[in-house]
Amino acid sequence: MKAFPVHFVVGAVLVAVESLAPNIIAQTESAVVVAANQPDEAASQPVPPALRLKVIEGVEVKFPDRSVFYQRVAPPAAAARRAPAPAPVAAPLSPAEQEAAEARAKKKTDVLLLSATVFDRQLTQLRWFAGGREYRAWSNIDFNYIAGMGEIETADTVYLLMMGLGNETRESVAEWNRFAPEWERIAREQNLADGWETKLVPALAQFPVGRSTYLLSAEAPADESLAALDALHRYFDAHHLQLIADYDRRTAANLARAEWLKANPPVPQNTVIRFWPKRSRTYPTTAQ
Repeated sequence: MKAFPVHFVVGAVLVAVESLAPNIIAQTESAVVVAANQPDEAASQPVPPALRLKVIEGVEVKFPDRSVFYQRVAPPAAAARRAPAPAPVAAPLSPAEQEAAEARAKKKTDVLLLSATVFDRQLTQLRWFAGGREYRAWSNIDFNYIAGMGEIETADTVYLLMMGLGNETRESVAEWNRFAPEWERIAREQNLADGWETKLVPALAQFPVGRSTYLLSAEAPADESLAALDALHRYFDAHHLQLIADYDRRTAANLARAEWLKANPPVPQNTVIRFWPKRSRTYPTTAQ
């Protein structure tokens, strides 16, 4: 494979990829799920003419089912380069929308970063960092229902929710804990400082029935993360029916798409990557 001069940096890259799959309409027993054939405002805009690029040299990288072509092209004339798309013009807000936007702008914004592990779709272990320390809590909310949320807005704060989610069972916890004695033996033999952390899942009976709450595993953090957790649990109690319905719809759509892709696997297409060099300010050597 021919190497391109290292004292040039890529000035522009054009990628031309063939469509991997047609618009998808997956049918289930109870509904028709449309995944990718809705009209798009951007798609209705006129397509600019393709650039006429002169290929100078190129290489082909072959894979078992497709190829990727890298093509160095002559830089197009400045006039031929596509002009940037005009910035979209926002529709004017109604007086009520303007008032709501101004009220929201006055609120403080906080970010809640959570790691959530759901056990048996009943309890969730939450982990987060505050002040350089890790804190943990157990919640009686199935956080699979929270996965579609991006923020929670209270009277004075907008909490942005960013979460990593996983699912386990009590059986998987028991299997994990069975390895603890063996790990402790290995740690002693090899003088390892890290100990095996035994997982303990509390009983569902420790939580109240009919409302969501959480139990801290240690002392409370000094920041406002608990205020965010309080707001999240209050929001779930007020909107749990809608959150569960949204989760069920997402799950059904994902299953329908998976079934459609299983029956209609996409055909791999070749990829063409075209680029031209731009002289580097750091290495302004003339290309050989």
